[in-house]
Amino acid sequence: DTAERAGAQANRPAAGDEPGRLSRRSRLRLNLPLLIGAAMVLLSIGLTFAAPWLTAHDPLEIADASLSPPSSQYLLGTDQLGRDVLTRILYAARSSLAAACLSAALAFAAGTLLGLIAGYSTGLIDAFLMRILDILQAIPALLLAIALVAALGPNLPNLILTMGLLFMPRFARVARASTLSVRERDYVAAAVGLGVSRARTLYRHVLPNIVAPLIV
Repeated sequence: DTAERAGAQANRPAAGDEPGRLSRRSRLRLNLPLLIGAAMVLLSIGLTFAAPWLTAHDPLEIADASLSPPSSQYLLGTDQLGRDVLTRILYAARSSLAAACLSAALAFAAGTLLGLIAGYSTGLIDAFLMRILDILQAIPALLLAIALVAALGPNLPNLILTMGLLFMPRFARVARASTLSVRERDYVAAAVGLGVSRARTLYRHVLPNIVAPLIV
């Protein structure tokens, strides 16, 4: 009996090792790469927003010393025109993040709308919209981007519009495939049977159930 009690006490988890804490620790270990990546992204975004306080130089300011090595005044040195490299990196990251985030948001919104309409309508509307997306995807992305920027002009809004147009077919196809599956569900059929309008059915019943793969 003494040996059995000793074995039971040895196998019993310690006071601070409850199952909940163990599971949280294991999840933290599994998500460690995610946490590191999120920290790096947040640090990059924070540095871009804090650029005016992190450097006293102007990104377009031309100094006398060109191609100077890193120093206390210029932490990453200067370029061939004498501009501070660190300042230019911080301010350029603002434009890069703005272009990336806004173009992704534009592609998400436009692609989701087209995918919803195509997947719920089917027939000629579905075929017409999908053939337009096929044409966009058939053209090499780089050539299409160059053509659009050349036609619209080289500035940030046109770049955002071009990138959004290039990524839109991906979101549209995911939204269409998910809509084709969701439109057969009973709650959608019930909404249609109750006389709910098509726009309200898409917004209240279809869109919330297809947004997860789109976010991914």
